[in-house]
Amino acid sequence: MMNIIGHSEYLEPGHYGGLKIAVSPSETGTQALTAVLHKDDGDEEFDHPGSDPHYTTSDGSEPVRDVAEVRFKT
Repeated sequence: MMNIIGHSEYLEPGHYGGLKIAVSPSETGTQALTAVLHKDDGDEEFDHPGSDPHYTTSDGSEPVRDVAEVRFKT
């Protein structure tokens, strides 16, 4: 299981770019981070693990996610 180190505010459906996510604890250096999409249960609050499941691929076998190398300011 991956550690959750940050999440966005509730986002309406649509296309987004340039989102800034505060992470905790403060990270340093360059690290590979994974973003996972979750479906809100209607309360507009991030509840995972719990009532906000992640979206899955069309065959249901994997979470919808992407990995990126992120460089943190020191």
